[in-house]
Amino acid sequence: MAVDRCFYEIALLILNATAPNNCSFDGRNGMNVLHAAVIRAPIPKFVHEVFFKLSSSSMLEKDDDFGWIPLYYAAHSGNRELVELFLNHNNSLAYKKNEKGMSTLHISAMKGHVDVVRTLIDKRPDICELEDDRDRTAFHVAVESREEEVMKFLLESIAFQDLINGKDNEGNTALHTASSGGDFKILQILLEIMSELEREVGLLGLERETKEAENADIRKQKEQQTEHKKLEEEKRGKDLANLSLLIATIIATATFTAAIQIPGGYDSQGIAILKGKSEFTLFIVYDLLAFFLSTFSILIQLSSPALGRFLPAISQ
Repeated sequence: MAVDRCFYEIALLILNATAPNNCSFDGRNGMNVLHAAVIRAPIPKFVHEVFFKLSSSSMLEKDDDFGWIPLYYAAHSGNRELVELFLNHNNSLAYKKNEKGMSTLHISAMKGHVDVVRTLIDKRPDICELEDDRDRTAFHVAVESREEEVMKFLLESIAFQDLINGKDNEGNTALHTASSGGDFKILQILLEIMSELEREVGLLGLERETKEAENADIRKQKEQQTEHKKLEEEKRGKDLANLSLLIATIIATATFTAAIQIPGGYDSQGIAILKGKSEFTLFIVYDLLAFFLSTFSILIQLSSPALGRFLPAISQ
């Protein structure tokens, strides 16, 4: 409480007058005295005294309710001396990640603290390979946060040379992130500092992904055009079938009517008056032929949907 209220002298008096085992170091939001000391008293000398009085590694490793350890707050505020102090006591803290998968390097890069970034990499060069929950390196974070000085330092850092064109979980390199964000100043900085080979690899990747996106759009358009054409052909086929059915129905009706109402009429005995004449015989033949053909056409068209489902089943 004394540290949280910025009563630093009182806090030191309590530490000097009382055995550490008899003091309560827990505060609000799950923070311990080191959390409070880093946040409230970014004075290296005071934090040094508190830290060495306690000499407890567990306090360095303890998360608060936000998933942050004291080292994260030191990096966030850009306090290089405290970062170095904590790492000298336990350098494995550099690999610890918060609830978003961000390491101390990610946090310092996001806030643009070049001196902290330099200290971290000098002590543990391999932390450059650490990725957060979105597979972003500290370089991705620096680009997204538009921290130019950190970007320049990381681009010139030997430890980052093989990670410049690393991709996040969406397949984006830092160069892609800068271009998609429309920040041409950041993009220009990247292109100026990156080596020729890195630039070519990055631009080729960007060009390839842009081309793939364009090809995907073209394929989609072609598929839509093919589907539209298919639907139009089906509609024309249905319209033609309906027209053919209508014509066949009209012919069948007309020929049936003509067969009932014989040309020339009937005599008193019900026999066709024109019976025996060649023209009448031809009329009857053609009328019956037209009737049966039109009727057959109607039956075929009406049964075609059922046949379309039945025939493939037989072939299988």
